[in-house]
Amino acid sequence: NPKLQPFCLELLKRYPFTAKPYRYDDNTRLTDDVIELINKFYPIELLNSIKMKQDKRSQAVSNLPELLREKARIKGGKLLSKVEQGKELEDTLVDVFNSFIDLRATGLGGAGRADVEIVYDKKEKFASDAKATGKKLTQIKTRRLNAHRKKIGAKYTIIVTPEYTPSVLEDIRYTPNYIIKADTLAEYLRQHFDNGIRDISWKEFDKILGSKRSGRDISKDIHQLTISKFGTKTK
Repeated sequence: NPKLQPFCLELLKRYPFTAKPYRYDDNTRLTDDVIELINKFYPIELLNSIKMKQDKRSQAVSNLPELLREKARIKGGKLLSKVEQGKELEDTLVDVFNSFIDLRATGLGGAGRADVEIVYDKKEKFASDAKATGKKLTQIKTRRLNAHRKKIGAKYTIIVTPEYTPSVLEDIRYTPNYIIKADTLAEYLRQHFDNGIRDISWKEFDKILGSKRSGRDISKDIHQLTISKFGTKTK
């Protein structure tokens, strides 16, 4: 169909035919992970083609998982410097947190500082760091995160990353550091946007976090929250 040719060419620029598709028999991924990745795949090119134009924050949410992976280091065929990578991640993370009506987020960046500073409902401050990695995050330096929090008076830290090894959970145990997988956070916000909901509150996340003294990965809790609000369980 000649009408589809421009759209196909646009897709090929970002998703070449040589790329490997997600497969249930992938011997490097859990089946549950493959299902989750397929369900979360929303090509911006497709949304634009069906006139579902995304605003700035919607685009930031969609871009977050990719930005945290290795291929994010290349943009428009150009290899980004570490400074450029850091700035793009910081700006995206700010847009993501500002998607919540009761959060105010601003980028900090720079050596010895958290990526983003956030205030919840004018009563509690927390920090967030994006951990970009080509493979899996293998270590979290909690002392460094603690120093970052002290500088701004933050109570806890949200770590946004695509994947990590089990040892990372030991690093954050009994500390006020919490992991949210980038795909899970993007899924939660995107479901709200796709359903025309802009009144998104951090309150449900705050409830999941609890006392904020015993670090863990809260991604599964958020995924279940998304399923309970918008869909049928697939796991």
